[in-house]
Amino acid sequence: MADSTWTRYRHQMGETFLLSFGVLLEIARLVCTPILIIIGLFCVSCWLSGECAFLWGEYVGPPGSLPSGTLPTKISFWHSPLFASSGNYRICVIDTDSSVTTLWENSDPYFYLTWSPDGSKIMFKTILEPWKGCVVNSDGSQVVQLPARIDWLPEWSPDSRKLLGVSSQTYYRRDLDCVGGDIYAVNSDGTGLVKLTTRSACYDDVRWSSDGKRIAFSVSEANRPHDDATYVMPASGLPVGAQAIRLTNRPLHKVIDLQWSPDGSRIAILHTLGQKEHQWFRVGLLVVRSDGGGDICAKPVVSSHAYEGRFAWSPNGDHIAFAYEHHDAGQALVSVCIMDASCTEVISSGLSSVAVIGFGTWPDFAWSPDSNKLAFTNNPDLEHGSRYEAPWEIWVMNRDGSGLTRLSAGDDRWPAWSPNGAKIAFIRRREVYVMNADGSQQTRVTFGPGSVSDFSWAPR
Repeated sequence: MADSTWTRYRHQMGETFLLSFGVLLEIARLVCTPILIIIGLFCVSCWLSGECAFLWGEYVGPPGSLPSGTLPTKISFWHSPLFASSGNYRICVIDTDSSVTTLWENSDPYFYLTWSPDGSKIMFKTILEPWKGCVVNSDGSQVVQLPARIDWLPEWSPDSRKLLGVSSQTYYRRDLDCVGGDIYAVNSDGTGLVKLTTRSACYDDVRWSSDGKRIAFSVSEANRPHDDATYVMPASGLPVGAQAIRLTNRPLHKVIDLQWSPDGSRIAILHTLGQKEHQWFRVGLLVVRSDGGGDICAKPVVSSHAYEGRFAWSPNGDHIAFAYEHHDAGQALVSVCIMDASCTEVISSGLSSVAVIGFGTWPDFAWSPDSNKLAFTNNPDLEHGSRYEAPWEIWVMNRDGSGLTRLSAGDDRWPAWSPNGAKIAFIRRREVYVMNADGSQQTRVTFGPGSVSDFSWAPR
């Protein structure tokens, strides 16, 4: 009797379970069927109209004409597909009429897009080793691959006729963290490769002067592995036995970056001030005379876990903007500051972001073409290393620190002034936007999947 009761109980439980499962399936069918129908109709509509090509990894551009005056010059950008397998990486240009031209596409990703100063060409590099540098006309014609020797840190000459770079194939020193061997120059069409140095070493930070007649560079010496030196040599190179002009005898440890002043009379050098101290680097900014006449001024600017820190001369050469790290109640904060070229007066924006280790977590900034304003990013709510939780804002201030104004707050990065100073382009959620210099009329100008990055205005 007991067995019969237990059997009936199991049968009842099984029937109850099957009934419940059937009800759930019916509910799922009733709910999901309309959703699937809507998705199917949407996909068919996209396919018939051709307006949703981005779903398959193809960049589609603006859906119509942008408002008149949105783009005073062209904008170049690097576009990656939504999925690596769904399409190629593309280098694109948006013209002032909002038309989009794909200059180059390939399965390899790119980086380091730079316009020639005359705006006629764009240089780019593949991100995968072996690095390959290429030059393409701004209309997409005549793609030229640069010689293999120009595979590291290529830079345009001021007259747009040549490119300067370092070869990573001729010298390598793991103990010096070095991948650069000799300095080369080449014509923009890939011809006329010339070696400018007479001995292989760890060359880095190779920069043309504004008149194109001189070249500044840093070098790590094999017999002094923790004391980089900076030099200036003629743009034609060094004859055998000739010596470049050493800019300073001050210990620099590791040079992070160097930049010529716009008039070519001075060079600013960002460098570490010694070995790590409790996992921190101390970083300083040094301004020297470009003729080897000695130091002008020095300013400690940051203490960081990595080679962070960045700076930029104002277009008129009177001021230098930089990111300054300081500490408050045990918390590391970063502020954007403006300093006069003699390092005597430092003006802070008064805003601070929490310093976080990692790419893309420090403020970005850019001078207006007339040197009167500085646009920069700030994230006062960034806390406890949660770098992606709070949106970045774009602010602007006058060079004397007045007129501090927030322009946008949509998780916006990398502000860039248009050549005429009327517009500011920036990245918002992987797309390029453009706004007026006062923050009004924020307009999206790229429409696609994946990621849009490494954008820049054409010089003219």
